[in-house]
Amino acid sequence: VVVDAADGGTPGEVRRCALDEFDEATPFSSHELSLRRTYELARALDRAPHSVVVVTVGAADTGHGHGLTPAVQAALPDAVDVVLRILAQHAEEASHQLS
Repeated sequence: VVVDAADGGTPGEVRRCALDEFDEATPFSSHELSLRRTYELARALDRAPHSVVVVTVGAADTGHGHGLTPAVQAALPDAVDVVLRILAQHAEEASHQLS
């Protein structure tokens, strides 16, 4: 699960998508590689996980500053809930595969 800020949406909007759906949500990162290219590099090096789920929180201001905007801060509990549901679903699927 990758969690990142993204533009192109409503500030504070929490979205879940597969990596191949991530084109419309652009991550903000201190790295030059996009999330998709980073994953492709990991695949080429045989170091990538089988699947990636992306959870984004819409951001309007990504400039330098202190703290989060009120909309993003208010969205954090929802983003955490989405991640916890993804992890629970993954754990359930893994336990079914082992049985």
